[in-house]
Amino acid sequence: MNKKLKLALVLVFFVGVYGATSAQDRLDPIKTQMDKGMYTEALTEINQHLAKNPNDSKAYSLLAELQMKLGKIDLACATYSMMESMKLCDEQVYFDYGLALKMGGKYDEAIKKFSKVGGKMKEAAQKQIQSCVFAKELLRTEDTKKVMNLDMNTPMSEFGAVLHDQVVVFNGAKSPFMTPQTAALLKENKSLYLCKTLQNATAAALFMEGKVNETKMEAFSITDHNEVAFCSTNDNGSTPLERMKGASIYLANYNGFGLSNISAFPYNENGVSNYSPCFSEDGMTLYFASDREGGFGGMDIYRSSFDGTKWTAPENLGEDVNTKGNEITPFYSSGMLWFASDGHEGMGGYDIFYAQNTSAGFLNVQYGGYGINSVSNDYFPYVKNLVMYFTSDRIEGKGKEDIYRAPITEHNYTVETYEAPMVSVVEPENAEEENEPAAYAINEAAVSSKGIENIDAMLTGARRVSIGEVISTKDKPRVYFIQLASMIASNSDVNKFKNLVKFGNIYKVKVNNATKVRLGYFLERSETDALLTKVRNEGFRDAFIVEQELSTSELELMLSQLDNKVTPTVNPTSPKANTVPKRDQKPLTDNFEYSKPLVNSPDREYKVRLGSFEDPIWFDSKKVKDLGRLEQWTKGAWTIFILGGFDNYDAADQARIQAINRGYADAEVVIDNGGIIERIKKN
Repeated sequence: MNKKLKLALVLVFFVGVYGATSAQDRLDPIKTQMDKGMYTEALTEINQHLAKNPNDSKAYSLLAELQMKLGKIDLACATYSMMESMKLCDEQVYFDYGLALKMGGKYDEAIKKFSKVGGKMKEAAQKQIQSCVFAKELLRTEDTKKVMNLDMNTPMSEFGAVLHDQVVVFNGAKSPFMTPQTAALLKENKSLYLCKTLQNATAAALFMEGKVNETKMEAFSITDHNEVAFCSTNDNGSTPLERMKGASIYLANYNGFGLSNISAFPYNENGVSNYSPCFSEDGMTLYFASDREGGFGGMDIYRSSFDGTKWTAPENLGEDVNTKGNEITPFYSSGMLWFASDGHEGMGGYDIFYAQNTSAGFLNVQYGGYGINSVSNDYFPYVKNLVMYFTSDRIEGKGKEDIYRAPITEHNYTVETYEAPMVSVVEPENAEEENEPAAYAINEAAVSSKGIENIDAMLTGARRVSIGEVISTKDKPRVYFIQLASMIASNSDVNKFKNLVKFGNIYKVKVNNATKVRLGYFLERSETDALLTKVRNEGFRDAFIVEQELSTSELELMLSQLDNKVTPTVNPTSPKANTVPKRDQKPLTDNFEYSKPLVNSPDREYKVRLGSFEDPIWFDSKKVKDLGRLEQWTKGAWTIFILGGFDNYDAADQARIQAINRGYADAEVVIDNGGIIERIKKN
């Protein structure tokens, strides 16, 4: 190669590198503006840049990111769509495009984009697909929870509400009412203010007066004994989610006017974020979020206890609570931990979850409910007297972030954890079919056409809800139950209730941190009143009547007389068959487990699983009611139908063959071992 050619190639190389670097350098000031919350200025700059560089994919991605920060989700989706048409999408862009669609509640379209992501991001994309499936099922099964946007919210940001002496204390970006003396002290203060609501809740004033407001407090926690924990951060981000990086925790006492004895939490570290501290009721334990080493992902939730002289080393709450994602803004009260997470399956962004404190740690993480949670970010839960205050940046708010209030009731907030099946591409070709009822059972053919992998995941955690009847999830009539007991341990002995099955079925219902044991259900109040007297005469003097919508997602059938194949002995007009346990020495559990070796046991019963349906309305019980005892099981929005009552494998297998001939092509013999359904292992 001659010297002139070599020189030309070198020049071309450096021109290409310089051009790319120069374009990237021109985007850096725009990113800095966005980091500082200067969104209007950044938008102007990026539009000018794109006018000169119409094919700059990095600039389009930055524009979409900026549009998302401004809450313009539809515009961001339009930008990503344009990038797709211009063939400027790589795996990261498709992933971000999916996130934007998910934030806009367009879950089917989001699944399509996530399914195009491969390589190192494939696992994260699959997780997002799971979340989209979860959200779709939740929207089909849950009523919207009533939430109230509080009057003192402004077009700016309000977040992190707590209660102190019946006053709502929160962070606000808008300058609230303050005395002239404090206003003079804070003349140059441009940070957040710690505010409180006035009595009419339509305006706000400073919670504390004086120079203490220059400490840039946020994520405030205060006990009944005026012990205070708060965060301070030097980050210039415009939202808590941006500022929590690099935050530190401080402890103090509140004297009614300001703070005293301010000291740094001993486990603050350079380069470590400690954010959103929350005291336990007695002030002896501090819960907080941190990205310190040794966690499970980004931000994890930790706790530290005061032993009388010092705070103990932070303890990670474990992998049941913490995930590979982020868990933030913990709140602890009455044995329940509330927190926000983008790692557990939710509707989008951060969602609110809760877990019970047990001797074995924080277990059984539950979803906080639809309405409290949205497709946007929902965090800073605070619960008192069956009322939750929380923060959300949802689109319909007054400002960037608003504080909402919602009642928490037993019925509205009992939400089971949904374990979605793995999905590759679940979207039908014709998008117009989305609102049509899915009139098919989940079988091998459906798995193939719908792209659902591992059908058994659909059954994990299913619970039996009825025998001999079909309860529809579409129409939810108001019914009556008689509550018999409330147990902290869901696997407590149920034998003490077996004498009551002469009156009806015995159910258990998970409600927050307890399990309710209920007799029912009944359609008429007069019938329920009469039965309540009989139940109390049986020794259950604290029993009372509960009225609620009939929802299979909340029920688990514990005891049924039909398990013992005994003819009902009460009024045949009763809406439910009476129940007596066949295996009362082993209460039912709520797990499906497959592929276990066959173990000889007199407790074993052969059954036939017919199929799983999105709505039981599509199941024709007349086709199989003569083949065995019909049982209905539930899992999230799915209903599983099973035939029971077979004493041996041959009888069950004959029923399976007849079920196949009648249209249930995937019917199979399974084993019921004390309420755990096991697939027969094939050699």
